[in-house]
Amino acid sequence: MSMSDNIKKQSGMENEEKKKENSSLDQLETEISKLSIKDSSDRKDIRVKFLINVAVGVTPEMSTNAESHCQKFLDLLKSQAFRDEDGLRYEDIAVVFGLNGKESDKEIIKTELRKTVESEITFKKWGFLWSDDNKIPYRLIREENKQSEHTKEFVRNFRENNPEVPIYFCFFDADTVGFNEVLSSYIDVISEHNYPTVMSTGFLFPEDSEFRIQSDHDREVRIITAEHFPLGTYYPEPNFCVLLPDGCDTLPECFNGAEDTQMNMESPVLIRQVKQRKGFSAVFANKKPIITCDSRQKHSHTKPRTWAISAYTHRELIITSRCKEEYIRDRTNACGIYYFAISLLGTLLKSEKRAQEIEMGEYFAGDGADKVIQAAKAVRGYLSQINAEQNDARGLEDPREQEETEEQEETEESEELEETEELEDPEQRRARRERKKR
Repeated sequence: MSMSDNIKKQSGMENEEKKKENSSLDQLETEISKLSIKDSSDRKDIRVKFLINVAVGVTPEMSTNAESHCQKFLDLLKSQAFRDEDGLRYEDIAVVFGLNGKESDKEIIKTELRKTVESEITFKKWGFLWSDDNKIPYRLIREENKQSEHTKEFVRNFRENNPEVPIYFCFFDADTVGFNEVLSSYIDVISEHNYPTVMSTGFLFPEDSEFRIQSDHDREVRIITAEHFPLGTYYPEPNFCVLLPDGCDTLPECFNGAEDTQMNMESPVLIRQVKQRKGFSAVFANKKPIITCDSRQKHSHTKPRTWAISAYTHRELIITSRCKEEYIRDRTNACGIYYFAISLLGTLLKSEKRAQEIEMGEYFAGDGADKVIQAAKAVRGYLSQINAEQNDARGLEDPREQEETEEQEETEESEELEETEELEDPEQRRARRERKKR
């Protein structure tokens, strides 16, 4: 080998070493940048990307509207998502619209996809179908959109341009009527809680809604509960966020999981998996919520049974052998151990004395056993306050109005029994259904 060849070889080796060294330095700089971003508590230093997943269930009315439903959503997001101090931050947002419907809705989806949409916000819209069943598979729909190539492509783009910046998956409903500076609220939460794994600010109904006050009370109860028991309340699908792990192009956890995919409890199924991550934290923040369409079907957490269902939903409570023994003795409850446990949790909101009896009875164990007692105490205080205010405002009630209220609550509780069924282990649920058939 000639001297010139040796020089070239040596030079090539040196270049390779320099490349490796530069690559290591680049990687180190990225890691240091990630640390500095995560460690900063100064709001102006917060850097974050929001990848918004929106499942759009198509309707016949969409075919007759000239304007795309996606256009309305993007215009609302652009005008209302941030406070003035945060600017518009278009580069920090991407939206994936998953237009979906039954096989019979195929033409509506095609029509909606053909409509022109213009926005400074980056977005993709695509369509998919599900079987012509009676039930809408909410969890499968969210999973399809989360796993779509459009979602993964946006993650790759974010990472390519800003590899050190954390990404949150935001789940918003397509019928949102007001964003109420919610993304600025999330920047506040990130600043105060150092990038929590899961976060929500909840939702309210519009100011002119018949149920606005109820939605306000419902949200307050969730916030108060979460202050003492972060996973003791339901994080609503119209508005919650999950931090994307490094190295993933979508959330590794699933909405459908191994449980019955027809159940409607979407966020709990996902969060039960997300909570297994190292350093997990959850925040239900007292910040500006989104404004969503009102509905009589939204269950209120001021009701003991609804509150109890949410307290149990993330499996932070374990039913003890003591609870099972009590259930066996109490033959008046034939629905199953899970209904019995939910009933016990609901009585925590009834009185201090009953709460102490349940605490002393050691019916529950697990990470949430002590937290649920503290949360219930705080919620009882809030409910006493609003009940006193309502009584002062009403004065003497018309007995007929009271009867109507009680009848309505009985109807709602019977509907909530169906929700409680979703908390059971699949084997227990199948066994109970078999007993009913006999």
